[in-house]
Amino acid sequence: MERHRTLGAALDWSYWLLTQVESTILQRLSVLSGPFTLEVAVDLAKDSEITANDVIGGVGQLVEKSLLCADVSDTIARYRLLRITRAYVLQKFAESGEAETIMRRHATQLHHACS
Repeated sequence: MERHRTLGAALDWSYWLLTQVESTILQRLSVLSGPFTLEVAVDLAKDSEITANDVIGGVGQLVEKSLLCADVSDTIARYRLLRITRAYVLQKFAESGEAETIMRRHATQLHHACS
């Protein structure tokens, strides 16, 4: 159990070092359960206050801070959250009150992608 408390403290510390934009982007990306492209990240995380460029820069910062993993072995980079990081961020996201809106946005994107 001590290991879980230590991991939680490390995630808390990393999370609270994020800028508001970075934490918002990370929360929005936490609805993605598997690997995703930068295009998907931009479509999901941008809004009237966070631009596509903010998302692109934010993803880079989140990778640099080890909160997102990047796979650049192919021509298109893919990103993902580790399960423990995703679970932690989803909890924060639920507390933000925005989760339902972003989950609907993601569902709409999936619907359009499958059509």
